[in-house]
Amino acid sequence: MSWHEGVRVVFEDARGRYVEALRDIESGEVLLSEKCAAAMVYRNTDPPCCSFCLRFLEKDPPEFRCDGCKLECYCSTACKDEARRSYHSSDGECAAFEAGIEAEAIGFEFGDVPERFLLRVLSQAGGWRTPGGPIVVGAGIDRVRMLQAHVPAPDTEERGRLAGISRNTLRLMDESVEDGVRVVDPSGDEPATTSRYGEAELTQLLCS
Repeated sequence: MSWHEGVRVVFEDARGRYVEALRDIESGEVLLSEKCAAAMVYRNTDPPCCSFCLRFLEKDPPEFRCDGCKLECYCSTACKDEARRSYHSSDGECAAFEAGIEAEAIGFEFGDVPERFLLRVLSQAGGWRTPGGPIVVGAGIDRVRMLQAHVPAPDTEERGRLAGISRNTLRLMDESVEDGVRVVDPSGDEPATTSRYGEAELTQLLCS
């Protein structure tokens, strides 16, 4: 993340984190530059956009749609195939999206934010591809975890709500709620399990 000249990030206990202007800001001036760690298109985006390259789609309804979850739409077969290869795997994120949609029919909340986007962060930034598979330590997920997280205090209603979302996310991923998701560090000769992301770690991601 690179903040441009003229602004600074401030944190106060009473107000939380916010951006403060140090001078008059001109209309259209770029204040922040950052490479995207994870991106997702809302279901009701109008006009619709490609879920992979984020370009506006020329056709509505979209010509290319994920054959599994039906949520992801694409501008071409190339984007569809690359999304499947790079993060939207049939056994991983796509299957979790499908499970979330099915659960909506019985009253489960599966909104674009935060439920669906948390899965996107774990798959696109974290490299999670299939149940039992790992989250991979690297630039994407590390950049998200480095963000300052404002996690609600224990025993509060909001903390309980976020913890519930985290547990349900693990269920959608077909991962153990008790053990969480395995995390590996690929920097060594043989990738080794370094930790696990459970309820607490996913709740922190939700608050980042």
